[in-house]
Amino acid sequence: MRGNFFKCANWVLIEGQNVGSFESIEVTEDRDSLSNTCTLTLPLYAIGRDNTQPAKGVRASLKNAQIMVGARIDVFTWYEEVDVLQQEFEKVLQFSGYIKEVVEGFPLKLICEDHSFVLRFGSIGKDWPGRTKLKDMINHIIPIANKAFTEFRQKKGFKQPDNFVKLTFDSTNSAEVEFQLSVYNKISPFDALMKLMKLYTLYANASPEGKLYFGLGVRDKFKRTVKLATNANVIDRDLIPKNGLFENYKVVVSAMLKDGTKYTYELGDSEGEAKRVFMPINTKEGIKNFAEALMAHLKGSRNKGTITTILYPEIHLFDYINYTDTIFPSLSGNFYCIGRKFKGDTKTGYTQTITVTDEIFML
Repeated sequence: MRGNFFKCANWVLIEGQNVGSFESIEVTEDRDSLSNTCTLTLPLYAIGRDNTQPAKGVRASLKNAQIMVGARIDVFTWYEEVDVLQQEFEKVLQFSGYIKEVVEGFPLKLICEDHSFVLRFGSIGKDWPGRTKLKDMINHIIPIANKAFTEFRQKKGFKQPDNFVKLTFDSTNSAEVEFQLSVYNKISPFDALMKLMKLYTLYANASPEGKLYFGLGVRDKFKRTVKLATNANVIDRDLIPKNGLFENYKVVVSAMLKDGTKYTYELGDSEGEAKRVFMPINTKEGIKNFAEALMAHLKGSRNKGTITTILYPEIHLFDYINYTDTIFPSLSGNFYCIGRKFKGDTKTGYTQTITVTDEIFML
C-alpha cells in the first residue's frame, strides 16, 4: 500500500510579530456562546511576562515580543507542499483574537478569546425599557468597548495601544429585531449581550474582521455551503437518526408585539423537551402559526451529531454543509454547523470535529 504523508505547518503572530510555531492547539466554537476560544502551547524558552522585556535566553524570534493579556494573536495552519502532488496548500487563519490569560511554564500556555474579547471592557449603566431596535443597542455599546480596550492597552504598555481590530456592527446580516432589556447595574458590554442572548434565544459572534453578528442564527444572506463526503474528506462521523414522532416536546415562541410588549406562546407537553425561540413576528397569530410549524418539524425525522474531517476544507460556525455518506446513504443530507472543535499538533496532525444538525437552525 502506498500513500502520501502531509507535514503539518503553522505560525503564530502576536501583535503582528511571528513568534514561531505552536506545539499544540485547541479551538472551540459554539453557537450558544458569544465567544470562541483557543488554547495554545508554545515551545518557548522564556516565561510569558506582563511587560515587553523577555527573559534572558529567549530565542531570537521572541525579542521584544509582547506576550501578555490583551495582545492580538493570529494563528495560521496549513500543510507543507508535497512534491509528488505538486500542490501548494492554502494557509488557513485558524484563530484570530486576543490573549486572555498567560499560564507561565514550559511549554508556555496561552488561553485566548476571539474578537468578542473587546466587549469585556467598559461598563453600561443604561436600560432599554421601551421598544428598542437591536442595532441601536449594539451601536451604543460598541464604541464604549473599543474606547475602554484602547485605554486598557495603554495602561499595559503596548507599543501601539490603538492598533487592534475595532468592533463594528454587522448590520447587513444581523437580525432586524426589537426588544426590551434592563441591565440593573453597570455591567460590561459582553455581559449585557450574553443576557440578551439568553433572554431572547439569539446567537452572536465576532468575525476576524471585527464584525459583530447578532441575530437568529439564520444567515441566508451570505450562507456559505461546504461539501463533505465519506469518500473524499470525512475521516469519521457520528450521526444519529432521530424520529421525533414519539418524542414529547414543548415549543416556546417569544416575540415583541406592535405595542412593545413581549408575548410568549407555548405549545405541546408542559413536561416535554423545551425548544425556545425568539422571532421577529409582531402578531399573536403569526407567533401561533410559527409555533405549530416548528412542532410539526420536530415531530418529523432528522439527523444530528458530529462529522470529523482534517484541516481542509475550511469550515466556520453557521456554515451550511452538504454531506454525502457513501456507506449509509440515509445519513446524507444538508446540515448547519452549530459547533466546531479544531485540535492538533505537528506530530499527530490536524482534525476538526463539526457538530451539525438539520433541525431548524435557530433552535
